[in-house]
Amino acid sequence: MVSFVVYAGVVRMAVAAGGSMLRIILLVLVLVVAVLLVPRVLSRSAQPSEGSMAPEFSLPSQDGTLVSLKDYRGKWVVLYFYAKDQTPG
Repeated sequence: MVSFVVYAGVVRMAVAAGGSMLRIILLVLVLVVAVLLVPRVLSRSAQPSEGSMAPEFSLPSQDGTLVSLKDYRGKWVVLYFYAKDQTPG
């Protein structure tokens, strides 16, 4: 109830100030909503979940031939990810 009274008072002040205060309040409201919603939207990327099928991809092998994941369909595949030599991280 207190927040409604404060909000109503702010709106009255904004209308009395010729609308410029109302613009500032709306801008702040939009910024707060954006700050709260944008991380949630961005975190919903197309990452596969644990136990789901791996996305199709192709990479060069050690001898330079192109190897696709689809070539190993129905077989067990173990992928090792490691940093390239002489690189940080």
